[in-house]
Amino acid sequence: MTTENLEPQKPKKQVTPTNLEPYKKEMLNQLKEAETKGFTKSRLIGKSRPKTKALKELEESGEIINLGSKGRTRYVLKEFDMPLEIGYELLVKKAASGRPTLFSRTKLRELVKGAPAKVMKKMDEAIDRLVREKKLIRLISGKTAFFLHAASIQSFIASELSEPEEKEALSVPESKPEPPVSQPEPAQPEPVPGLTIEQVTGAYRRVMNRVGSPNIGIYELQRELGVPMEMLKPFLLKENQGGNAVLVPGDWSASSETVRSGAVYIEGRPHLLVRFKE
Repeated sequence: MTTENLEPQKPKKQVTPTNLEPYKKEMLNQLKEAETKGFTKSRLIGKSRPKTKALKELEESGEIINLGSKGRTRYVLKEFDMPLEIGYELLVKKAASGRPTLFSRTKLRELVKGAPAKVMKKMDEAIDRLVREKKLIRLISGKTAFFLHAASIQSFIASELSEPEEKEALSVPESKPEPPVSQPEPAQPEPVPGLTIEQVTGAYRRVMNRVGSPNIGIYELQRELGVPMEMLKPFLLKENQGGNAVLVPGDWSASSETVRSGAVYIEGRPHLLVRFKE
């Protein structure tokens, strides 16, 4: 028998898994600074393979959300996953012009056609909300609805009319940077059907744990609950009067239109935050 000389096999090289935590932290910090604007996938990861893996894990864990589509991404932190509010603010900004301009619903959507896919899906809802808040004026011509940006016609009307009485009669509400000082609120809010204290305080605790503060934004609470503001605000007024909740003014001047949309008014002053007594 002959014995073949076999070369000793080299031990396989151990591949050390890449620590993805630094990449995750970097992307989370970037998205925190970007807020609702977010970043595309290519902006976040470039050509880095570790960052690609880190991004995938962050998305699977729900820490970041893709507001866009697979081919046209727009990543934001979970706390900024609010397509309705983003669409609302885009419309407020885009629909304003120097002189009054009529927009059809289709034209309003075209103004923000570059918005992420999930935001575009909420655009009709954002238009209807602006109409309810009288920031868009809805006009009907035959079977077609047109919309005017309220702030854009305020100055136009004031300059065209000569009689003060006429100006007052025809003026429209204007979105102002400072909080209004005299907005009436019902003295005794009616009980709110469909909401229970257990539901609201449960959502409150979840938001509080996320933000790390007992004073949370009313708009954040509304998003967590998934109910209309028209349902939540009377509930908070009722709980405030009953001593179960404290409404806190917050910083109006530093707040976005989105945050201001959650304001609850007491004696004409807006309150942006709420704290439940537990």
